[in-house]
Amino acid sequence: MDIRLRRWEKNQNSVSVDRGPLTYSLKIGEKYVREGGTEAWPAWEIHPETPWNYGLVIDERNPAASFEVVTREWPPDNMPFTHQGTPIELRARGKRIPEWKLDRLGLVGNLQPSPARSDEPEETITLIPMGAARLRVASFPVIGDAPEAVRWQEPPAEPASASHCWEGDVVTALDDKLEPKSSSDGSIPRFTWWDHKVE
Repeated sequence: MDIRLRRWEKNQNSVSVDRGPLTYSLKIGEKYVREGGTEAWPAWEIHPETPWNYGLVIDERNPAASFEVVTREWPPDNMPFTHQGTPIELRARGKRIPEWKLDRLGLVGNLQPSPARSDEPEETITLIPMGAARLRVASFPVIGDAPEAVRWQEPPAEPASASHCWEGDVVTALDDKLEPKSSSDGSIPRFTWWDHKVE
């Protein structure tokens, strides 16, 4: 049950944290938002309620010493794979990377190279077994302050623009790959060409 780091050279030199047979993910607050379906079979999206854009601060001479194992009581409902029920957590040190953001579709932006430079304060963060997390960050950037550490770049600007956008529309609907059920389908973002006069 030793703590081990797996380094992903082909994924921007990020790392995953393993203990025994389990890989650990950042514990992220989860907000369930109804996004369709029926009452019998509702469809839900899960949105982050707490910060998620952390890089790990690791003692490279003794990586395992960068983590503290916290054991808790086994859950009464025998369901260990939930935020509330997981009997083992890891405490780690991390710094937020402000340039790491959700993209325009609400998805986590791509990783950039590690070691990453961050001027944010160091925080204690919690890792839980990946099977207990619905929102998962399990390949972490590594924070560094050596000369080779790089500051991440802000994501590029939106690829499209328009001279006019009706208040109920968004330009990003041009290429979001969502198809309406009908011409009056208001359940997805849209961009329309209404007659428009400049006064």
